[in-house]
Amino acid sequence: MKQPVILATALVAAIAAPLSAQTKRPFSYDDLAKFHAVSDPQRSPDGKWVAYTVNTTDVEKDKHNRDVWMVSWDGKEQVQLTSSKDNESTPRWSPDGKYLAFLASRGDEDEKKKGAQVWLLNRAGGEALQLTEIKGGIDDYAWSPDGKRLALVVNDPDPDDDPDRPEAMPVWLDFETPRLQGAAVRRRIKVASWRSSARTCFFSSSFSAESACLPGDR
Repeated sequence: MKQPVILATALVAAIAAPLSAQTKRPFSYDDLAKFHAVSDPQRSPDGKWVAYTVNTTDVEKDKHNRDVWMVSWDGKEQVQLTSSKDNESTPRWSPDGKYLAFLASRGDEDEKKKGAQVWLLNRAGGEALQLTEIKGGIDDYAWSPDGKRLALVVNDPDPDDDPDRPEAMPVWLDFETPRLQGAAVRRRIKVASWRSSARTCFFSSSFSAESACLPGDR
């Protein structure tokens, strides 16, 4: 992952360079707002592209906006993939490189109250499609190695209803069915990652890591 990190650093430096060429004066908050924060670089499976997020600030409206971009490995091509007023985050490539998923809370106010959902961009073109509609929203997700499933970390929409229930729970999204299936993990979950078998996923918390097999597996 050294190449995406170096690339992200270079992008920040390139954006900030014009500021250093200006006449010297005291640094202000407005100057800080001109910086574009680049984060979460994700290399495509073929190594030709890096997806990442860019966070910008509108000082007059006192708002931040985060969009998904991608850049070619040599830095010659940069493509803005999202341009909505809603924040997009957590870009993740499908294992075959044909799709790029991300998290976003879009739609009207009622839809946004459900929290961030998984959206899918087809590399061949077209608008992003909403994959999930889960009350509470998605905190994290991970593609299975075969690209047939997503492991989702779902926030509890009503944490006060059951104090003993974890605040975030693992859920499977199966593209072949398609349907959602839950798994039993005892603690609050933060991050999901798959084994190479594509049948077992690890969910980690602040205290430990637990594995969960897909329903029907042994």
